[in-house]
Amino acid sequence: MNSDTPKKQQKAQILKRVKYLTKHGRHQEAMSLFSKHFK
Repeated sequence: MNSDTPKKQQKAQILKRVKYLTKHGRHQEAMSLFSKHFK
C-alpha cells in the first residue's frame, strides 16, 4: 500500500515546481506558489 496520501504527493509536486522555478531564476513566481500552498 502506498503510504503517501494524495495531499502529501501534491505537496511534493508543488515543491518540485518551486525548485524548478527557483533554479530558472523565477523567484517571484516560486515565492507566490510556495506561500499559496504552504502558509
